[in-house]
Amino acid sequence: MYRFAAIALVLAALSVPGMATTTIDTYSGWDGYSYIYPFGQPETRTYGQTFIAPAENVLTDFSFWLASDYLSVEDFKGYVMGWDGHEVTGTVLFGSDARTLAEGSDWTQFLFETGGLALTPGDAYVLMLSCPIDDREGTGIMAVSYDELYADGDFVHDNNYSWDELYTQWDNDGESWGWTGYDAAIIANFAPGLPIFALVGAAPLVGGLLRRFRRK
Repeated sequence: MYRFAAIALVLAALSVPGMATTTIDTYSGWDGYSYIYPFGQPETRTYGQTFIAPAENVLTDFSFWLASDYLSVEDFKGYVMGWDGHEVTGTVLFGSDARTLAEGSDWTQFLFETGGLALTPGDAYVLMLSCPIDDREGTGIMAVSYDELYADGDFVHDNNYSWDELYTQWDNDGESWGWTGYDAAIIANFAPGLPIFALVGAAPLVGGLLRRFRRK
């Protein structure tokens, strides 16, 4: 019990009241009915929103809003990947469990919790939903704003027929088709990363407290 109390005291000492958090929120500016479609199979399998990682660089969660269009959209996943302005880069930084948009669904929030994904401040990334490559059919609509609500990113989509195609220029990369300024309705929450000096400094402090409690 004392050990846990000691660790709790250290963590409390390391916490800084008023530490900044950042939210990218285009959902609050959405008009409640504007949308892009069709997201799903066999149409456009991948929809997303690009963004620049803020100084508070740990992405904790993000959300998109979808509604049903035709049948159900099955087994799509939420992803976070790097973005070079035209296509994804690198490996998958986050991939969720499979989700389903049920047939007949009204606007539904799909929340993806990352567990705390540290990104590089100032680098470009994409939050995206992507369907599996198979013969199923089913499409939905995604909530978007036709006005620019977020200056550092855009709604993007790709009519990909394989995962590898996501590494080539997307059909709409935020610049083509004159779609610059469209934003998906999203909420993405970020927290600050714990400074390395805090982690280094905490180790001897925790160890010292534990040794003191052992002697008692």
